[in-house]
Amino acid sequence: MRNYIKDNLYLIVKQLGGQFLSAIMGLILSLNVWDSKHEWLIILMALFTIGFYMVVQYTGLWDTGARDRIRIDSNRLAYRPYMGFVMSLFAAIPNFILAILITIGVIFGASDGAFGYEWAGNLASISKAIAVFWEAPYDGLIMLYSPHNPIAYWLIPLPAMVAAGLGYYAGVHNFYIIKPRKKSNKK
Repeated sequence: MRNYIKDNLYLIVKQLGGQFLSAIMGLILSLNVWDSKHEWLIILMALFTIGFYMVVQYTGLWDTGARDRIRIDSNRLAYRPYMGFVMSLFAAIPNFILAILITIGVIFGASDGAFGYEWAGNLASISKAIAVFWEAPYDGLIMLYSPHNPIAYWLIPLPAMVAAGLGYYAGVHNFYIIKPRKKSNKK
């Protein structure tokens, strides 16, 4: 496990960087449409930023899969069709930590629940504040449809893991969604 992380640390950090940049873009767009009375505008913003994030994940792992194809063909690397999914799983660790903290805070900090601990309510509030930034592409959908449900935070990493897994698989098999343009030799 340690060697796997060490060998793929660059890609995991690259995915985290993609999520950070998507979070900044999502936050900028979210702040522009939050005061809007039009739900469709908030949904459109959320779908655009989620789509952008999926494209970033897909293309990043597609490149990795295409590079690994050379090593697989020369028998220097074993074929691992699950590699993109696993790398995305490691990159989603911050999302899962936030989901755990929010879930604990909601369960133990609900004022109308059996526990109602103040520290848990604070934990949920602080974790949600961090999640608003870190998971900004999903903010619009969460705030409109499930603002108090911690299960939504558990579902956030799943689309990125699927996109990364498909991207790696497509890169290894040299499958293009859009064929690249050929360069012309005209001078």
